[in-house]
Amino acid sequence: MDPYDEYSNEIDFNTGAEKPSEDDSYSNEYDSNDSYSNEYDNNSTENSNDYGSSNYDQSSSNTSTEYSSNTFGGYSDQNISKLSNEDEELEKILSNKPEKELLKDLNKITSECNSHFEYQKEMLGLGHAILQGEKRIARGTFAVILPDDLCHNQGLSIISQLKTLHDKFPDKCIVAVEEVDFSNVERYGIIGGSFIDKEKKIYQVDKMIEKPKTEYAPSNMAIIGRYILTSEVFKKLKAIKKDKRGEIQITNALNALAKEGKVLAYKFDGLRIDCGSVDGFVEANNFFYSLLKK
Repeated sequence: MDPYDEYSNEIDFNTGAEKPSEDDSYSNEYDSNDSYSNEYDNNSTENSNDYGSSNYDQSSSNTSTEYSSNTFGGYSDQNISKLSNEDEELEKILSNKPEKELLKDLNKITSECNSHFEYQKEMLGLGHAILQGEKRIARGTFAVILPDDLCHNQGLSIISQLKTLHDKFPDKCIVAVEEVDFSNVERYGIIGGSFIDKEKKIYQVDKMIEKPKTEYAPSNMAIIGRYILTSEVFKKLKAIKKDKRGEIQITNALNALAKEGKVLAYKFDGLRIDCGSVDGFVEANNFFYSLLKK
C-alpha cells in the first residue's frame, strides 16, 4: 500500500499549507524562510525527494534525499514557483547542460502536482507562516518541511518515517528530533519527555522550549524541520502570545498541545545538515559531491 494514499496530496511552499482532498485527511506542507507556500499532489512510491522550496516527497525503499532551497542554482526564492510549474525557459536551459537529468524530476513534479502559493507578507515567525496556510488545510493533518534542514538517508525519508508513526497515533502531532551537544541547545527548540517504546526512539513530549539556555534545557533532543501536525495547532497558534522578537513560534503552540498529551517526538533515522549556516551549506555541497563521485 502506498504510504501516501491517505494524504490529501496538496502542499504549500513556505507556509506549508495544504488542502485535504475529499477522500483524505492528510496533507503535506513545509516552510522555507516564511515567505511563500506550495501545494502538490503525489501518489508515487519510487523516490523520496524534497526539492527545496518545491517540495516533492515520495516513499523510497532505497535512498531518500530532501534537498535544500539552493538545489537549483540561479533561482532565487521569488522564482521558486517556476520550479513547480511548466517553464519553457528553464527546460531549455537545463536541456543543454549537464543538469538535464534534473528535468525528469521537474517534469514529474509538474505532471503530478497541483501547486498553490500563500505569501507571508510579514516575517513574523514560522508559526505565523503556517497560519497562512490554514484556509487551504482547514482540517485534517499536514506535514511541515523546512528546506534549510537538508536530510538524507537509506530508506524512507524522514517525513515518511513520521507519517508511519502518525498512522499509529492519528490524534498526535509528531516532530522529528536528533541529539545535539548541550552547548548548542540555544540554537534549537528542545523537548522534554519520556520514552514510550523499547527501542528508545519515540518520546511522549511533556514540554517544548524554544532556544533555552543550557541550564534550563530539559534535554539535548533538538527539534529539526520535519513535522506532522494536526489542525488543532491552528487554534493554539492563534492563542499564544508573540515572543520577544514579535514572532509567533510553532514550538510554543506545540508546547501547549504537549501539555495535553498530544505531541510525540521521533528520533529519526538519517543524516541532517543545517544549510541555514555557511558551514552547513558547504558541508552539504561537499557531502553530495562525494556521493556523486562514488
